[in-house]
Amino acid sequence: MEAEEKLKVTEQEEISWVAWSLSTDTEVPWNCAITKRKVDESGYTVPITSSSNGIPSFFADMQTVHGGDTANLRYKDLSATAATVFIEEETSNDGEVDHTTEVVGYLSLFKYEPTDPLGYIGLGSLLVN
Repeated sequence: MEAEEKLKVTEQEEISWVAWSLSTDTEVPWNCAITKRKVDESGYTVPITSSSNGIPSFFADMQTVHGGDTANLRYKDLSATAATVFIEEETSNDGEVDHTTEVVGYLSLFKYEPTDPLGYIGLGSLLVN
């Protein structure tokens, strides 16, 4: 019998989620988009389009996993209008850090005091056994 088959889960687990509308509309206080498969270790500038002022909170992650090396997404040069995202490979197995291109999803959030706070956002949770 495999180890996974021996495990008996007796407690429920709660899974929470947030769903966000894709938007590059300058009238909303966020920017949510995905890149084409163009992000690698050299950096790729993603535009941030909003009429809001200031530096946003910025969240991003790889949406694909190409190549065989472990890698993470990083960013630098965050401004009110753009951020540079790049793939950083870990180097414990070898010193080579070239990475193939990936698709990246990103979300920038500006300070906002909405009249309808949940108008564009889906929130929820569910219990699973």
